[in-house]
Amino acid sequence: MIVKVFHDCLEDCSLLLNYYKIEFKNIFDTQIAHRVCYEEILGRSNETKHSAISLNDLLTEYLNIYNPIKFELHIEMNKDPYFWKKV
Repeated sequence: MIVKVFHDCLEDCSLLLNYYKIEFKNIFDTQIAHRVCYEEILGRSNETKHSAISLNDLLTEYLNIYNPIKFELHIEMNKDPYFWKKV
């Protein structure tokens, strides 16, 4: 079995299902895992600021990893509206 690891994939999966009829199986969503961990710690539903966490914040919180490229990519995306269309 192959497990696909995503972060916050709900909208991506919804789009692919609705437009292309692609269904996903064996997905591990790190944002959902984070929510479950906080629910276990707090003993209640997670309605705090931690319910939606960015991938970069998640990496920093759990693995003490910082992504220095994030801001560089953000600048490039703002400069070029066709950033994601490039091959």
